[in-house]
Amino acid sequence: MLTIRAGTHRARGPATVGWNMTPSSRYCPPCLRGNGSPIQNTLGGAWQLRWHLPIVFACTRHKSLLEYECPSCLLPLNNPERRRVALIKQPNIDGLHPLQCRNPEISPGGNPIPGTGPVCGARLDHIDSHRNSPFTLEDLQLLLDLQKRIDGRLNPPVNSAHASPAADTYFHDLITATRLIKISWPTGHRLLPTSTLAAIVNAHIAPFLSSYSQDQGATIAGVRTAPTDPATSGALLLAADNLITERDVWTLAEKVGPLSAETYRRSKPYASKIAQEPGISKEFARAMSPRDPNSRKTNILYRKLRHNYTFTIAQVPAYLPRSWYLTHFAKLRAQLPNITYRDDRLLRRGAAFRLAELASGQTWSDCAMSLGVSPGVGANAQRMLGHRLTDARLWPLFTHIVEEIADELDAQKDRIDYANRRLRMGSWCMPDTDRDRLFDSLHRLERLRTQMVPRFMSIVVWSDVTRGEPSRSPFAVAVRSAVGTQALTTLIGHFHEANLGHGQRFRLRQRLALYATYLARSCDQDEKLSVDMDVVVAQEADAYSPRAPDPLA
Repeated sequence: MLTIRAGTHRARGPATVGWNMTPSSRYCPPCLRGNGSPIQNTLGGAWQLRWHLPIVFACTRHKSLLEYECPSCLLPLNNPERRRVALIKQPNIDGLHPLQCRNPEISPGGNPIPGTGPVCGARLDHIDSHRNSPFTLEDLQLLLDLQKRIDGRLNPPVNSAHASPAADTYFHDLITATRLIKISWPTGHRLLPTSTLAAIVNAHIAPFLSSYSQDQGATIAGVRTAPTDPATSGALLLAADNLITERDVWTLAEKVGPLSAETYRRSKPYASKIAQEPGISKEFARAMSPRDPNSRKTNILYRKLRHNYTFTIAQVPAYLPRSWYLTHFAKLRAQLPNITYRDDRLLRRGAAFRLAELASGQTWSDCAMSLGVSPGVGANAQRMLGHRLTDARLWPLFTHIVEEIADELDAQKDRIDYANRRLRMGSWCMPDTDRDRLFDSLHRLERLRTQMVPRFMSIVVWSDVTRGEPSRSPFAVAVRSAVGTQALTTLIGHFHEANLGHGQRFRLRQRLALYATYLARSCDQDEKLSVDMDVVVAQEADAYSPRAPDPLA
């Protein structure tokens, strides 16, 4: 209410459109009858300021919906006079009780008589609040329960230690949800538990939907306007509350997705605006985000909804680390038909590009360049992954998983600067002396040492340090023409992240992981890129066990 300056032009359109207030007051007849005190026996109960709020539609004390029309002239009460809002209309008229209707008297033709002539004068406290109610007791109880929850949020406990993090965004989400429901109706009719409530909402929405042009550039009038009827307000807010109550992003996205898709189909301009309403929660904005990987326009909108992450694209690995992938993508892998190792590589690659997109708002092609990969790799990954996941209806799950990873990355205090690591490692190559020392006491690997692809050890270490895809390392690019892409990929797959058992190959992989750890530390601390091989070999030997854990897990 503080955002509305009564006495200005804002008292009409913008106030109602924004659900901030209704210029015409609602009222509760039993409340107006007073509490039995001498002053209220004389003048009646107080007109309450909260009755001007569209989200106040019921009186929980008297267990009834509010009224909004005079029972005699059937006009809304207290419409602004000369564009000014007051609790009582024309308060200077002599001889009228505060509880009498002050609307102009109706002419024989059925229209109000303008000017300062006779007024209706009907008493508003003599109405039976339960007359002609369309609701069953079940319907009424649902609305009263919702009003109690809203009242609790309007009057939160002072210095409450148990306030929900979503408390500050609840009303923004609630009002935005009403707009989403209205523009996509009847897609969200199942949000209302009874046919009576659904019929009331349908009667409210049907007129402006029937007049809506099928031109997707057209404006849908009436979507943002708050209903004047308390019953309609209550039913619409109940549907909206049922839509946003679930705060888990994935579950919320499943509920919001069909409404969002229908909204976008009917009015692309409005769909773009509604998902960017100021003040709505991060979870609700994500749930309304487009989920079409192959649509340029929807991806532009998604990039605008990057939710102010604090991590930067420099802190995004170019290839999703294996431990992150195993932790977060198990559910998607279980649902993806005929999954292969190529799908795993594509998912890890795409997840990195999606994280970069969230951090920077860039396209996947631009993100690829920022991650040290050619732009064609980014565009190709989006196309291939988009088709693969869209066919399996798993693209929303993919985006949800990446957003979970983004939240975890955003919560980290000490993030890794992968861009700096890639820069420092760009011209690094493992010295031959270091490579030979890695094979100390591993006599069964002599053939591997002598026949290994040149610089293969450098490729593995580079990947561990930068968390980049091994085949994209500078060394892989250099030797690919000599050994062939398939041969190099096979060799990497057999050694880089493979299950090597617990023999000497496993021990060599442990040493490489330790070597990469020390090298990464040198990158982060801006020190010379050198490793004490005595420390690496001794540390691996001390820690070696036939049942030692996977160093990459």
